[in-house]
This record gives sequence, structure tokens and C-alpha cells, in this order.
Amino acid sequence: LSFFHALPVEVFNVSEYRRRLFGAVKDAEWFDSSNPSTVEMRMKCNEKAIDDMVMFLSENDTGVVIMDSTNDTFERRQHVLNKVSKC
Repeated sequence: LSFFHALPVEVFNVSEYRRRLFGAVKDAEWFDSSNPSTVEMRMKCNEKAIDDMVMFLSENDTGVVIMDSTNDTFERRQHVLNKVSKC
């Protein structure tokens, strides 16, 4: 898209946010959905990526964002859509 159509494109990889905010994951506990502490940390990474996507889209009228993240529930996908659609 950026090469052929000169559109601004940005990839937002939530794992990169995780590494920046919390370091490398050392065990499966990070992904345990019954652990409220890690659920909160994962949501923080996701929210930071979404906020950065919204900022990018608000600064680029024809921008395209790619969110590299596991949003495995309808609610999480709807949350992303709701926040990004306000741009």
C-alpha cells in the first residue's frame, strides 16, 4: 500500500509493547487468563498500541494500520473497532 499507492502504513505489534513495558516473557503464566495481574498487564499493552494507532490515524487521513495482536473474543475486537472508528 505504501509503495504502490503512497499511503502511510504502520504496523503495531503488541508483543513489542509488552517487551518495552514489561520485558521478555519467561513462562506461560503471562498468558494465563485466570491471573488478574497478567490480564491487566496484557490489557495495558493492548491499550497503548490502540492509543498509538488512534494517534497515527488522526494524523494521517489516508493512513492504514495493522494491529498484530491476538484479540480472540468478540468483545476485544469490538473494543478495538470502537476506539479506532472515532478517528
